[in-house]
Amino acid sequence: MNQSHGIENPADYSILLTNDDGYEAPEMRQLAARLLQRGYQVTVVAPLVNQSACAQKLTMNTPLSLVRQQDILAETTENGKNGALNRAMVFSLSGTPSDCVVAALEPRSGVLHQNGISASLVISGINQGPNLGSDVMYSGTFAAARQAGVYGFPSLASSIATYDKILPECIEKAIDATVFVAERLLRNLPTALPNRFRDLTDPLQHHDPEYVPADESEALHLLRDALAHGDLLVNLNVAKEWKGAFATCRLGAVFYRDVLRVPAAGADSRGQEGSVPVGTKAEIAIGGGIIMQVRDVPNSDIDAIEANKASISTLNCWPETHPLQVSPLIMQYALRSTEEGLPTWLCPGDAKILAGTRSPMDE
Repeated sequence: MNQSHGIENPADYSILLTNDDGYEAPEMRQLAARLLQRGYQVTVVAPLVNQSACAQKLTMNTPLSLVRQQDILAETTENGKNGALNRAMVFSLSGTPSDCVVAALEPRSGVLHQNGISASLVISGINQGPNLGSDVMYSGTFAAARQAGVYGFPSLASSIATYDKILPECIEKAIDATVFVAERLLRNLPTALPNRFRDLTDPLQHHDPEYVPADESEALHLLRDALAHGDLLVNLNVAKEWKGAFATCRLGAVFYRDVLRVPAAGADSRGQEGSVPVGTKAEIAIGGGIIMQVRDVPNSDIDAIEANKASISTLNCWPETHPLQVSPLIMQYALRSTEEGLPTWLCPGDAKILAGTRSPMDE
């Protein structure tokens, strides 16, 4: 994974990075450095402090502090520009990950516009911890990628799928996987994105719930078109012991129970009927608990991580029944994969890869 996958001129591409762990998180900063080394333009707009599990919260009508921090510097080591110094502007925002995306992408007042930058791709992460299955409903990392889609930008959410201490070699593996998938996405995007800032509001063919693709080739083309319009996004999770294998996945089903911690004093303050008397104060906390999952979900991202793979899930940006939702008749093709485990829609024209096309629908 030491070569840019079909990206002839990385300097022509600008990547916006954000996360929910904060602008100082080493996973995101090291990802930024790797992208700079490969020659890409990079801008970071990320929360001032950790905002994990805040979902797609926006801070409404409250002043937020946007601060230009020290640039991230790296020498370009590839694509014939060895030794050239590349830099990423870094901004912290006293808000949520979705606030950061808004602050970056707003068409007339956002950070990118103010600096004459046009994003080609938005990457949220690399997150400290998994975003598998129903985690995406709470994840600030995933929400930031989705917010980019709301603005019409293609996006990737990336996470390290472990609750253990994250070691440097684990971060390097996650960066390898993230850059590999990001460059696959860039290979499938037009030079000029067709719907930046949602200038086009009319439904397109990939939105039509009754349209049946003529064949697999057309369906895969429509998936790539949906990516370019920001109507679908990719959720990547990298196993702690990842050794290079990918899996094309659907979301698994994971739940958390016994997550509410109530001190004994709070429990003892209950009345005879078990109610809390008026005015009683108890400090409670949410976190930890027992992880429960639904088994026998074919091709789930949870199973992929348990097999020490990197899971790639192609997901709708829009909720079910929304007029811009990518049609289920088309989304089913997002589960088709190659022998290497990559989504087939990310591998157009690659004879070696396409030769191994398979799908859960065929099993």
